[in-house]
Amino acid sequence: MSQTTDKKVRAVLAVILVILVVVLILLLSVAVRDVRRAKTLEQADMTRSTLSTERRSGPLSKVEVGDIAGWMTFDYVNYLFALPPQYLETTLSINDPAYPHISLNGWARHSNQNRPAVVQAVQSAVAAHTQ
Repeated sequence: MSQTTDKKVRAVLAVILVILVVVLILLLSVAVRDVRRAKTLEQADMTRSTLSTERRSGPLSKVEVGDIAGWMTFDYVNYLFALPPQYLETTLSINDPAYPHISLNGWARHSNQNRPAVVQAVQSAVAAHTQ
């Protein structure tokens, strides 16, 4: 083979290698995202299962406030504890247009707050309302 042909073959192989590496990186990032999503859904299912088997008729009690988690939306928390729709919005000064359909973690992220602190604040507000 001539040097020109050899250089062309190497260039093509290099391009193919780069394409394969990019595809591999994309596949890995999708796989990681899916594993994270599956883990979140599994946690949600476990919490829902626990709450539904322990749940009596009516809203959850103050003792069960500790079950509030960051994946829950404000709407879901309102439902679980039979809160008025604007209670948490007013109590926590939430100005997010996605309220009540935003998760506690989502609101923490959008408002640049610490996620555990947001969950704790919601738990405290719910506990104060259920007294």
